[in-house]
Amino acid sequence: MRLSLAFSRMSKKKITIILIAALILFGMFELFYLFYSKRDSDKKTSNQDGGIVRQVLKIDSNENGYSSQDEGDNLSKSIITITDTENSFLAKNAFLGFYNLPTSDLKWVEFHDSNGKIIPINSLLSLIGSKIGSDVEETIDIKKSSFFSCESRGNIKSISLVMNMRLDLYKKDYYQNEVSYMKQWEKSILGDTANIFSPNVSFSEKDLDQKLDFSDGEYRYAEFILPDGSKSSIDYAIVDEYVIVSNSKNCMNKTIESLYSAGR
Repeated sequence: MRLSLAFSRMSKKKITIILIAALILFGMFELFYLFYSKRDSDKKTSNQDGGIVRQVLKIDSNENGYSSQDEGDNLSKSIITITDTENSFLAKNAFLGFYNLPTSDLKWVEFHDSNGKIIPINSLLSLIGSKIGSDVEETIDIKKSSFFSCESRGNIKSISLVMNMRLDLYKKDYYQNEVSYMKQWEKSILGDTANIFSPNVSFSEKDLDQKLDFSDGEYRYAEFILPDGSKSSIDYAIVDEYVIVSNSKNCMNKTIESLYSAGR
């Protein structure tokens, strides 16, 4: 009887130890599972590109607008994918989706085709009814461009268009030529860029025929009058290999600062 009782106590003790050990192992397994699941999930939902969180805004012919993921903590470089790059209605809808997106902070966007490549800037602008000065277009890498969206001023959003000079010309110190080409573009830049900087505004021919008086300041700039009587401006700068055109000095400052802080 004593032997049986002792054996029973020992069995219970062993069972208790085994159960405790099993619980510990199970807890460790759960911790490892949660850790690696989160790490894999993070890899799937964000692609790190030089410290810039790459987001996706998907546009296609079956949508009336756009959809977006939540922005990361860093400056977000978003991608707008236009599935049919010959469809001007779709391109205008995609651009308006970006332009009208409420933003309290800076937003950085590239427009891609369905193959994941940047849409040539001359093709994209043509689709939305805009263009670049012909001489300027010859000096830029049309496959490298992006847009920055800043704050809104009524129905006008502060926007910057960033274009990269062709590397072969940049290495040849082509700065003075680029300055000359940009000054030539000043004659038509208001009408050429109206659908970039003011796509929600209905301009008359008289509005677009305003003579712009460009001046040198922190950036080269000129003011003009919008149809409602308010003032806006066109500012541009050539900063290292970048040719940047904006409708806001403040947005220009933010764009340049962000480009260099991103190490682009």
